[in-house]
Amino acid sequence: MDSLAVHGGKSVRLGRPWSPWPRFSATTEAALVEALRERRWTLSWPTNGRPARERIFAADFARYNGSRFAVAVDHGSSAILAALQSLDLEPGDEVVVPVLTWVACATAVVRAGAVPVFADVDATTGCVGAEQVERVLSPKTRVVLAVHLGCSACALDELVNLTAARGLALVEDCA
Repeated sequence: MDSLAVHGGKSVRLGRPWSPWPRFSATTEAALVEALRERRWTLSWPTNGRPARERIFAADFARYNGSRFAVAVDHGSSAILAALQSLDLEPGDEVVVPVLTWVACATAVVRAGAVPVFADVDATTGCVGAEQVERVLSPKTRVVLAVHLGCSACALDELVNLTAARGLALVEDCA
């Protein structure tokens, strides 16, 4: 077997240079400079009759994904919270959360006024699956939070089928 390039073997790049990154146009560069000069780092505002940058991005992103709506947020924790808040959870409603994930998944549930209920994860993927979710469902369960974690994906088709059959919402966190 040949040695790896790091150990003196032949490079797989064969001397070709890497593609330049990031790729951008003069329009992108001008927009970046304009944003820098605004000196507004949390939220922008309408400029020259144009909507705020966050709204432009969200509308473009929704269009790109074939969705009616998109909301720009600052990080994944806020995205999970926004998704849960959109479901009008009531105090005492339960949200199934995998035991192996980032703390923000459970804290978003608490911030949304619901109760996190922890489900074990699949020993192979480390992600929550339908079998594990089924074990912790109760009459108070309203949502299942599926987290793809550590380069592993949930068995999403199984979770979609389970939540659809039970009338539960499914929120997907693609960490």
